[in-house]
Amino acid sequence: MQVKQIYQDRKEAFKTEADVLALSEKRLSMFRLISFLVFLALVILLFQFHVVTGLVSIYVAFFLFRLIVKKHEQTVYHHTIAKTLQDINSNELAVLEGEFSQHDKGDEFQDITHRFTSDLDVYGAGSLFQYVTRCQSYFGKSALAFLFQGNIYKDQIPEYQFAVKELEPMIEWRQRFQAISHVGMKESQIDDSFLVWLQKDSDIGFKPVFFFIIPFITITLLFILVKFLPWMSYLLAFVPAGIFAMRNAEKISDFESGSSKHANALKAYAKAFEWIQANDFTCRKNIELKGLMIQDGVGASSKIKKLSYILRQLDMRYNFFGLIINVLFPWDYYYSYRLQCWKNEHKVSGKVWFESFGYIEALSSLATVAYNNPNWTYPTITDDKVFHAISIGHPLIHETKRIANDFHSATENHIKIVTGSNMGGKSTFLRTMGLNIVLANCGSKVCASSLSLPHLNVYTSMRTLDALNENTSSFYAELKRLKTVLDAVDHSDNVYFLLDEILKGTNSNDRHTGAKALIKGLLKKNGAGLISTHDLELGRLAEEHPDQLENVCFEVDIKENELFFDYKLKKGVSKSFNATHLMRSMGIEV
Repeated sequence: MQVKQIYQDRKEAFKTEADVLALSEKRLSMFRLISFLVFLALVILLFQFHVVTGLVSIYVAFFLFRLIVKKHEQTVYHHTIAKTLQDINSNELAVLEGEFSQHDKGDEFQDITHRFTSDLDVYGAGSLFQYVTRCQSYFGKSALAFLFQGNIYKDQIPEYQFAVKELEPMIEWRQRFQAISHVGMKESQIDDSFLVWLQKDSDIGFKPVFFFIIPFITITLLFILVKFLPWMSYLLAFVPAGIFAMRNAEKISDFESGSSKHANALKAYAKAFEWIQANDFTCRKNIELKGLMIQDGVGASSKIKKLSYILRQLDMRYNFFGLIINVLFPWDYYYSYRLQCWKNEHKVSGKVWFESFGYIEALSSLATVAYNNPNWTYPTITDDKVFHAISIGHPLIHETKRIANDFHSATENHIKIVTGSNMGGKSTFLRTMGLNIVLANCGSKVCASSLSLPHLNVYTSMRTLDALNENTSSFYAELKRLKTVLDAVDHSDNVYFLLDEILKGTNSNDRHTGAKALIKGLLKKNGAGLISTHDLELGRLAEEHPDQLENVCFEVDIKENELFFDYKLKKGVSKSFNATHLMRSMGIEV
């Protein structure tokens, strides 16, 4: 069955499920209201019959009503999950049609100084990140960004690849994992600041003896006042507890630091962790990540659920009930103490839990992309210094518009000079190479029928902008970028550079001389990569260095005064020119 049909069938199935649950939710909501009124009437009636019977009926009614409320909450949750799963499959259908703007762009990870992410559109609107991510948590997005930045070692790539392969066919597991995470995390995002907070200890200096002393003083005073003084004086019994609460209020607020707002998100994390822990993985990487979510034989889900509960109890200090209970019992003090105990036990492992969770999300995202593209392939990472691809294409161009090419090149001491007319596909081809290397380096499928390559560190110089705050022109910015590439080639043996229209900020003679010197300098350092240019004279360098330089090009045909681009890579230097034709087609007199 085709992927599109699978998503369509799942979308319709979850819509049906959501409709049924919506009806059940309405019925339970009405039943909940009626039950409350009935229980209230029965309690009042039984109180009139006998006080003891009335008191017993309160507890019975509360217990039964709590069961109804719980059933209603479960139905609401399952309805929300079903509706979210319906939306997830709708989104995947849109992705198959080339529409993925509904996903996060990853703008917060954009770094124009990075060696390739800005030039290759890794982040931002229409980016690789936006196409791939299905992450709901900050930690998942951070893990995916980390993978895309080329931060894993060569020996780790097969492990990540096997992890993605295992998750790829698990569509039910992946989508429900995404839905569970989405439902609870959409309102409050937990990020690195939360991990910093986990490391922060309280300066309150807890003494558990106060848990008993404060209630004892309150009850004793109340008994004495009731016995000997008028009823208005009863309030004096609560003064010691009130003073105690006020003395610690500021320290507790500083210790809690508003983290109680994350209680619901943590509850969602607990469910998501539970979903991970319930699955029996067979791949070593997935087993390892799951294992990091277990401490002393107990899963992180129960630990995080406990933290969520503690924070919810602390959150009551902001409502009327919290005010009442704190003058009876040191509620805030007690739950702050429990929070400190939780931190003491889990503040180190907690960081590991959330980061491991993020990697599971990132790998699940890569697995979804792999599932959506059955014609893509898992690359082979070799020790050979050769890049060999069959039908390699740009992963962000829809398959109906994508033009694939075969490509073979040494990745050491070999440069291909790419020439071609304007709009012929030179820059897109460079990005095609770069993005597929990025995908290969993080264990993902790549947009090709076949790909084998060594572990490569990509360096680019494609977009250089003025930096007014540094009083830097675009030309000078490009020179700095090229210097970075030269230094990298000089100090590493696995650099693959992608240079687009080098030295475009100076006159043609100067550009030719400078580009020629740069290419010879890169060859001297055994550099390898692609250099696109409009300077056809650079193609003659291949005659001087036939084993190290090769000319490839993109051509354009003009038929009946129309331009035709085939975007197919050919050998040799381009013979096409189209600038004047394009100018005339736009009404510019030439």
